[in-house]
Amino acid sequence: LLLLLAALLAAREARADRKYYLFTYQYATLPKGSAELETWITREDDDANPSRTNGQFQLEGEFGVTDRLDISLYTTFTKEGSGSLDWDASKIEAKYRLGSAGAWPVDVELYAEYEQPFKVHGFGEPELKLILAHDFGPLNVAGNFIFQKPVDDETGRHLAWQKEWAAGASYEISPRVNAGFEGHEELDGAGRGAVRD
Repeated sequence: LLLLLAALLAAREARADRKYYLFTYQYATLPKGSAELETWITREDDDANPSRTNGQFQLEGEFGVTDRLDISLYTTFTKEGSGSLDWDASKIEAKYRLGSAGAWPVDVELYAEYEQPFKVHGFGEPELKLILAHDFGPLNVAGNFIFQKPVDDETGRHLAWQKEWAAGASYEISPRVNAGFEGHEELDGAGRGAVRD
């Protein structure tokens, strides 16, 4: 963690990635030599037990290796009910943009992630994404095809590959305000979708 903080402080240039969506990745990487620190906090209420609240805290350090490639390191903490905050997993992610923005009819980015849950001994969880996007002036349209191989926390065995999609459209009203929508769906083996909560 100290190495991560030192690298972020040593960065010559820093900027915040503009994220338009919750699930859908956009066509974007950090410029070469820049760094960004990002936090995510999520809360999940238990419908069966209203007094039980679960949560997750994620800390990410993202680094621009080249203008088209960035690498991110994550650490995730979880809290279940009244329990303590536990160190849950670590992740590494790489994103690579093919071409330059607008050079092709559709902008293409490749994404690979490896997550190592601390409850799992052995090989962790790989995830791959194909990110497709295009800007039409102030309108951004993005879609992702997602493939991941989760591990069962109880047995430590890999489950079948899961296939998902995510897509969204966002319109920039001003440099600080965007309006948009997105969808995210898990696909079962029969090719039918089930909307994720």
